[in-house]
Amino acid sequence: LAWEGPWGSAVSEADCNAVQSDGSDKYVTLGRAEPGYTYGDDAQLYDVRMYVHPNGSPLTGAEVMAISRAPTPGLDASLLCLPITSDLMADTDWRDSWGHGCEWYFANAQTNPTICEYPPAKLQCPIGCGSRQECLSHSTRKVFFTWDRVRRIERQMPNGTLCLNADWSPAQVVAQCREWVAAGRPDSVPGGIKGWLESLDVGRTGTRIDVRDCDVLASAIDESCSFDAEQIRHFTRGVHASGGDFTVAFWVKPIGPISKLPARDQFIPHLQFLSTLSPPTHNLVFGSWANPNGEARLYSSCASGKRDENENVELKAAEADGWTMVSISRQNYSKVGAVESGEMFVTTNMLRNWEGTFLPQCLYDDTSFFNALEVNYPMLISPIMLVPQAIPFAEIQQTYFQFAEAMKVKGGPLVSNAKRIEQQHITVEKRNFGPRSALMAPPIIFQQRAKPADACPFEYSDKLQAQQHAQMVKSKCALPFRCDDSVLSDSRHTIACPGSPMREGTHFEVPPMDLRGNRGYPELLYSITDNPFLWRNGRL
Repeated sequence: LAWEGPWGSAVSEADCNAVQSDGSDKYVTLGRAEPGYTYGDDAQLYDVRMYVHPNGSPLTGAEVMAISRAPTPGLDASLLCLPITSDLMADTDWRDSWGHGCEWYFANAQTNPTICEYPPAKLQCPIGCGSRQECLSHSTRKVFFTWDRVRRIERQMPNGTLCLNADWSPAQVVAQCREWVAAGRPDSVPGGIKGWLESLDVGRTGTRIDVRDCDVLASAIDESCSFDAEQIRHFTRGVHASGGDFTVAFWVKPIGPISKLPARDQFIPHLQFLSTLSPPTHNLVFGSWANPNGEARLYSSCASGKRDENENVELKAAEADGWTMVSISRQNYSKVGAVESGEMFVTTNMLRNWEGTFLPQCLYDDTSFFNALEVNYPMLISPIMLVPQAIPFAEIQQTYFQFAEAMKVKGGPLVSNAKRIEQQHITVEKRNFGPRSALMAPPIIFQQRAKPADACPFEYSDKLQAQQHAQMVKSKCALPFRCDDSVLSDSRHTIACPGSPMREGTHFEVPPMDLRGNRGYPELLYSITDNPFLWRNGRL
């Protein structure tokens, strides 16, 4: 915004008199309207107001917001910005007379923007056509993910596969199961396992893994699809902080006929977010019960005495062969005594179903929303996005449109991680360089090395050593990669404090030598700085 006044002066110092000294009008402009000024852009102004501050105090933020939200005579309300939480910002399930919906208009507007000038499309597809202005927002979201890439989950046993959080070992899980069975399968969790039993039997048309049978449990675990437990714990803490609000979203794709319900030849994602295994409980499940396209169900550990054990919302039909984005958002409205009101909605691609709820949201594990994933039919699945806030429907649609075109051509792993590990036999061939060659005056370094110390002289050094080793194991030794047991158990292989001088033995297959009275190891600088691998004396 331009005005007349000294260069760099504050707005309060601007000369706002209506007439310039030569008698001509003064300009208030956003660019090209000012004669001779060519660096701005065309803009429409309406209802420009200038406020006098008699006491020298500018309008407060609350006053500015009140003015901006007040009705303006003669101004079409459709031209005003809307918060992303408004239902008027979300696309509808409208279709034109040719059967094209908002998703079609979004895809084709990328190459032919004028297609969204069609009035019904502008009205019905504010996200797909960008026809409504979103109000600026300073809110940020914390987002967590289970994995860092698309996973191919296949059957470990006839009824599916179990993926554990990375802190749980299969041996530990099976041992706890056997202890639980030996103790008579006590129902020792808040709210009991009634919800899990109900989801297993009542109206269920798809398969489930009966984790009460410890042998079945052991055969269903796939170590190679484990997920980051720390991400889940961070997410869970955020859910508590937001009063129980959360959003879970992911993309899924069938990998063939084995992904579909045999009786209906239909793909319905079957994914259970298990909180505990012995006894079995879960707060969130997706699968096939009475609704023809499947449904999402929320369970609560404090549902005792309620009419239903769960709140369920029907899914829309998933893609038969392509990627489908599925999400669920839950938002609490109020908590009055034992009554908790809110809403939850489930989206399938850009469409949603909604349900009000009075079921209290209580977790079976207060520290981790889920600790195991049960996948009953083989499928490809993206990293599961976890947000400890209820994301508005219009924002979910924005996310869908952001990735929908790319996902149409996206494939996925051709084999599961488990099979990739079995097939991981990479032959490294070395061929000698035949022609005569010479390396002229290579830089050489001389290292005086020390043996790793058993302990560091300062406590913080020991902590750093342990942290660095844990990070290395997590990033370099996680499946499908493997590290020697000595590397996993001894943090000194990652970083160590120096101990006694190293005077004997080899380093990178080079024996020590004396140089000017010092004992050390010579090395070509190029060998250890410019090459990820070093082949010497028959060793890699």
